[in-house]
Amino acid sequence: MAEAPTSDAASTHARLIGVPAASPAGLVDGVERVEGVNQLGGGEPAQELEEIGPLDESQSYWVTTLVSIACFLTLWEVVGRNVNPLLLSSPSQVVKAAYDMIMSGEIFGALYESGITLVTGFLIATIAG
Repeated sequence: MAEAPTSDAASTHARLIGVPAASPAGLVDGVERVEGVNQLGGGEPAQELEEIGPLDESQSYWVTTLVSIACFLTLWEVVGRNVNPLLLSSPSQVVKAAYDMIMSGEIFGALYESGITLVTGFLIATIAG
């Protein structure tokens, strides 16, 4: 079989791996494709690869997000119930306390005090650099 001219890179690659150069139409990554033989040299014909499109990102994104949030809240609830409430409160206790503070009107005073602390800390950090 007469060797057809190939690109320098393809022929160099073919020589390095011990495969005779082939026509550009018969080369796949520098390896000659022979009908009836797969690329690993076995006797079974090479199968064409099925092209797989991208995942439906909208569905997988929301499922992953919701499962992650559910796992986080479940773990927080379990750990929060088994730890001193001064160190970590469970989400159910946080929601109950927030509801009670909203109903009593106490939330606004707490938000004001937290805001003053936040602004003061921000100003000190800005001045200190």
